[in-house]
Amino acid sequence: MCDIRRANCEVMSAGRNASFDPARTSHGFSQRGFTLLEVIIALAILGVSFALAMELLANGVRSAKASEDYTQAVLLARQKIAEMAITTSLRGSAEQGDFGGGFRWSSEVLPLPQEENLPARLYQVRVRVTWPSRRGGKSLDLYTMRMAVDENMLGQTVSGQGGGGGGGSLLGRQKKK
Repeated sequence: MCDIRRANCEVMSAGRNASFDPARTSHGFSQRGFTLLEVIIALAILGVSFALAMELLANGVRSAKASEDYTQAVLLARQKIAEMAITTSLRGSAEQGDFGGGFRWSSEVLPLPQEENLPARLYQVRVRVTWPSRRGGKSLDLYTMRMAVDENMLGQTVSGQGGGGGGGSLLGRQKKK
Protein backbone atom coordinates (compact mmCIF):
# COMPACT_ATOMS: atom_id res chain seq x y z
CA MET A 1 0.00 0.00 0.00
CA CYS A 2 0.97 3.52 -0.58
CA ASP A 3 0.53 6.37 1.85
CA ILE A 4 1.03 9.57 -0.13
CA ARG A 5 1.30 11.80 2.90
CA ARG A 6 4.36 9.93 4.12
CA ALA A 7 5.88 9.28 0.70
CA ASN A 8 6.68 5.77 1.81
CA CYS A 9 5.40 3.14 -0.60
CA GLU A 10 5.90 -0.57 -0.62
CA VAL A 11 6.38 -2.13 -4.00
CA MET A 12 6.61 -5.76 -4.91
CA SER A 13 9.83 -6.24 -6.72
CA ALA A 14 10.99 -9.65 -7.87
CA GLY A 15 9.00 -11.42 -5.21
CA ARG A 16 10.14 -9.36 -2.20
CA ASN A 17 9.03 -6.20 -0.51
CA ALA A 18 11.17 -3.13 -1.12
CA SER A 19 10.38 0.16 0.43
CA PHE A 20 10.77 3.28 -1.70
CA ASP A 21 12.47 6.23 -0.03
CA PRO A 22 12.83 9.35 -2.22
CA ALA A 23 15.90 10.44 -0.21
CA ARG A 24 17.84 7.38 -1.37
CA THR A 25 19.39 6.95 -4.79
CA SER A 26 19.69 3.81 -6.82
CA HIS A 27 22.95 3.00 -5.01
CA GLY A 28 21.38 3.26 -1.62
CA PHE A 29 23.38 6.35 -0.46
CA SER A 30 21.60 9.12 1.35
CA GLN A 31 21.51 12.63 -0.23
CA ARG A 32 20.57 14.44 2.96
CA GLY A 33 23.92 16.24 3.57
CA PHE A 34 27.19 17.41 2.06
CA THR A 35 30.12 15.17 1.41
CA LEU A 36 33.47 15.87 3.01
CA LEU A 37 34.91 16.96 -0.34
CA GLU A 38 32.12 19.50 -0.84
CA VAL A 39 32.72 20.95 2.63
CA ILE A 40 36.48 21.22 2.02
CA ILE A 41 35.97 22.98 -1.33
CA ALA A 42 33.45 25.38 0.21
CA LEU A 43 35.86 26.23 3.05
CA ALA A 44 38.71 26.77 0.58
CA ILE A 45 36.60 29.19 -1.48
CA LEU A 46 35.53 30.97 1.70
CA GLY A 47 39.15 31.24 2.89
CA VAL A 48 40.40 32.65 -0.41
CA SER A 49 37.52 35.16 -0.50
CA PHE A 50 38.27 36.25 3.06
CA ALA A 51 41.99 36.68 2.31
CA LEU A 52 41.20 38.81 -0.75
CA ALA A 53 38.79 40.95 1.23
CA MET A 54 41.41 41.54 3.94
CA GLU A 55 44.02 42.49 1.32
CA LEU A 56 41.62 45.01 -0.23
CA LEU A 57 40.90 46.46 3.19
CA ALA A 58 44.63 46.76 3.98
CA ASN A 59 45.29 48.49 0.64
CA GLY A 60 42.48 50.94 1.37
CA VAL A 61 43.92 51.77 4.78
CA ARG A 62 47.41 52.28 3.28
CA SER A 63 46.01 54.56 0.58
CA ALA A 64 44.09 56.59 3.15
CA LYS A 65 47.26 57.01 5.25
CA ALA A 66 49.30 58.12 2.21
CA SER A 67 46.58 60.59 1.25
CA GLU A 68 46.49 61.95 4.79
CA ASP A 69 50.29 62.39 4.81
CA TYR A 70 50.32 64.25 1.47
CA THR A 71 47.44 66.48 2.57
CA GLN A 72 49.25 67.26 5.82
CA ALA A 73 52.46 68.04 3.89
CA VAL A 74 50.66 70.44 1.53
CA LEU A 75 49.03 72.27 4.44
CA LEU A 76 52.34 72.57 6.29
CA ALA A 77 54.15 73.80 3.16
CA ARG A 78 51.47 76.43 2.52
CA GLN A 79 51.72 77.52 6.14
CA LYS A 80 55.50 77.88 5.84
CA ILE A 81 55.23 79.89 2.60
CA ALA A 82 52.74 82.23 4.28
CA GLU A 83 55.12 82.66 7.24
CA MET A 84 58.01 83.38 4.88
CA ALA A 85 56.00 86.04 3.06
CA ILE A 86 55.50 87.91 6.33
CA THR A 87 58.79 87.43 8.15
CA THR A 88 61.54 86.73 5.61
CA SER A 89 63.21 89.36 3.54
CA LEU A 90 63.43 87.84 0.10
CA ARG A 91 67.16 88.08 -0.48
CA GLY A 92 68.20 84.59 -1.51
CA SER A 93 68.29 82.37 1.54
CA ALA A 94 67.95 78.78 2.66
CA GLU A 95 66.51 77.56 5.95
CA GLN A 96 65.29 74.30 7.46
CA GLY A 97 63.39 73.12 10.48
CA ASP A 98 61.03 70.59 12.02
CA PHE A 99 57.22 70.74 12.14
CA GLY A 100 56.94 67.79 14.51
CA GLY A 101 55.18 64.50 13.92
CA GLY A 102 57.98 63.36 11.62
CA PHE A 103 57.50 66.25 9.16
CA ARG A 104 60.57 68.34 8.37
CA TRP A 105 60.89 71.35 6.08
CA SER A 106 63.52 73.19 4.12
CA SER A 107 63.10 76.41 2.20
CA GLU A 108 65.06 78.14 -0.50
CA VAL A 109 64.61 81.63 -1.93
CA LEU A 110 66.28 82.29 -5.27
CA PRO A 111 66.25 85.57 -7.22
CA LEU A 112 65.02 85.13 -10.77
CA PRO A 113 67.05 86.70 -13.57
CA GLN A 114 65.58 89.81 -15.12
CA GLU A 115 66.75 91.78 -18.08
CA GLU A 116 66.13 95.29 -16.78
CA ASN A 117 67.17 96.98 -13.58
CA LEU A 118 63.75 97.55 -12.04
CA PRO A 119 62.82 98.47 -8.47
CA ALA A 120 60.82 95.25 -8.18
CA ARG A 121 62.55 91.90 -8.20
CA LEU A 122 61.01 88.44 -8.55
CA TYR A 123 62.06 85.59 -6.29
CA GLN A 124 61.26 81.90 -6.52
CA VAL A 125 60.34 80.43 -3.14
CA ARG A 126 60.53 76.65 -2.71
CA VAL A 127 59.42 74.82 0.41
CA ARG A 128 60.16 71.09 0.64
CA VAL A 129 58.39 69.00 3.26
CA THR A 130 59.76 65.52 3.99
CA TRP A 131 58.40 62.74 6.17
CA PRO A 132 59.18 59.07 6.82
CA SER A 133 57.06 56.28 5.37
CA ARG A 134 57.15 52.50 5.19
CA ARG A 135 59.01 52.54 1.88
CA GLY A 136 61.57 55.22 2.69
CA GLY A 137 61.19 58.96 2.92
CA LYS A 138 58.56 60.92 1.04
CA SER A 139 58.79 64.54 0.02
CA LEU A 140 56.67 67.28 -1.47
CA ASP A 141 57.91 70.51 -3.09
CA LEU A 142 55.75 73.61 -3.23
CA TYR A 143 56.88 76.54 -5.37
CA THR A 144 55.65 80.11 -5.56
CA MET A 145 56.92 83.47 -6.72
CA ARG A 146 57.19 86.58 -4.61
CA MET A 147 58.05 90.11 -5.51
CA ALA A 148 60.23 92.36 -3.42
CA VAL A 149 60.40 96.08 -4.04
CA ASP A 150 63.61 98.01 -3.42
CA GLU A 151 62.30 101.29 -2.03
CA ASN A 152 65.63 103.02 -2.77
CA MET A 153 65.06 102.43 -6.48
CA LEU A 154 61.45 103.60 -6.64
CA GLY A 155 61.01 106.23 -9.35
CA GLN A 156 64.19 105.22 -11.17
CA THR A 157 63.99 103.42 -14.48
CA VAL A 158 66.38 102.16 -17.06
CA SER A 159 65.25 102.19 -20.67
CA GLY A 160 66.38 99.80 -23.36
CA GLN A 161 69.71 99.91 -25.16
CA GLY A 162 69.01 103.17 -27.08
CA GLY A 163 66.39 101.54 -29.25
CA GLY A 164 64.67 104.58 -30.71
CA GLY A 165 62.64 107.64 -30.00
CA GLY A 166 65.68 109.90 -29.74
CA GLY A 167 66.05 109.50 -26.00
CA GLY A 168 68.95 108.01 -24.16
CA SER A 169 68.75 106.13 -20.90
CA LEU A 170 67.15 107.75 -17.91
CA LEU A 171 69.35 107.01 -14.95
CA GLY A 172 69.14 108.60 -11.55
CA ARG A 173 65.85 110.34 -12.20
CA GLN A 174 64.01 110.91 -8.92
CA LYS A 175 60.30 110.72 -8.36
CA LYS A 176 58.68 114.10 -7.59
CA LYS A 177 57.46 114.47 -4.06
